[in-house]
Amino acid sequence: KYVVVGNPVRESVIFKKKAEARQELGMDDKMCIVSFGGSLGAVKLNQIVADIMQWHCARGDVNHIHAMGKLGKKVFPEMLKERGVDVTKNHRIDIRDYIDNMDTCLAAADLVVCRAGAITLSELQATGKASILIPSPNVTENHQYHNAMVLANQHAAIVIEEKNYQKELDAVIEQVTKEGRVPSLLLHSCCGPCSSACLERLAPHFDIDVFFYNPNILPAEEWEKRLFWQKRLLETAPFGKN
Repeated sequence: KYVVVGNPVRESVIFKKKAEARQELGMDDKMCIVSFGGSLGAVKLNQIVADIMQWHCARGDVNHIHAMGKLGKKVFPEMLKERGVDVTKNHRIDIRDYIDNMDTCLAAADLVVCRAGAITLSELQATGKASILIPSPNVTENHQYHNAMVLANQHAAIVIEEKNYQKELDAVIEQVTKEGRVPSLLLHSCCGPCSSACLERLAPHFDIDVFFYNPNILPAEEWEKRLFWQKRLLETAPFGKN
C-alpha cells in the first residue's frame, strides 16, 4: 500500500540542469534572477521588479528574466522609464509577457521573486531555489500569505507583504545610502537541493548568514559532497556568519 501526497511537479522542473538551462537561454554564469506574477501580471509585483532592475541594471552584471503579464505590457515599460531604466541595450534583461519554459528558467535561476501559490511553492521547493515571496492579498482567506509563511518559518524564503513593501524599500535605500552596501539577505535553504554555487554567486551582493541542505532530498553521497563545499565556502567567503 502506498499514498501519494503533495502537489504534482513536472519531471523537467526537478531534473533540468543549470548548465543546460543557461546554455539554452544563451546566459553566462553571472547571477540570475527570475521573477513573475502570473499570466495576467501583478501591478505591485511589477513595481517591485522595476525597483530591482533599477538597482542592478547600473551594475550590468546580473541576468534577469521577468514575466510582466498580459496587463503589464503597457504599464511595466512606463515603470522602468519612471526609474530611468533603459533595458533596450541590456542583453542580460529578458522581459516577456509570460514564461512558457518555466523548467528552464527555474533551473537557470539563483533567486526567484514571485507570488506564493501552492504549485509555485512546490516547484521552488523541488528545485531548492532561494526566493523572495510577495503573496497576493487578493485571494481567499489570504491563503498565499499562509503558504509563504510555511517556507518563511523554516527560514527557506523571505516574505514581503505588499502593504509593507514601500516602508521596507525606504529602509533598504537608506541603509544602502549610508553604508554603501546591500543589507543582509538571510538564506536558509532547507527545503531543496540548493547548489553551493548559488551561495557563491549571491555572496558579493548580500551578507549571507546561514545556508543549509536537506539530506532527505539528495542521495547521501551527493549531500555529503555539497555539505563539504558549503562549509569550505562559509569558512573562506568574505561575509558574516552566524
